[in-house]
Amino acid sequence: MPKVYPGELSTCELLILRMLTYSYSAHDIARAMGMSHTAAQDVVAEILAKLTRAERAEQVSRMNRHNATAEESRYRH
Repeated sequence: MPKVYPGELSTCELLILRMLTYSYSAHDIARAMGMSHTAAQDVVAEILAKLTRAERAEQVSRMNRHNATAEESRYRH
């Protein structure tokens, strides 16, 4: 089984994310994946939580790059 790092989506989660992009409901996902409705809801919640964390991390990274660039340009003048 491939190692999944925090914030990354597993192969199963990527498949379910693709289903979500096609407007599958948690009930549809549960049927397609052979899991309970509650398990499907839990996986969807975990996917959304991971995406939210990843988006937050990306924003912090962008801000840090922007601040470093602004700091450098201030000293050039």
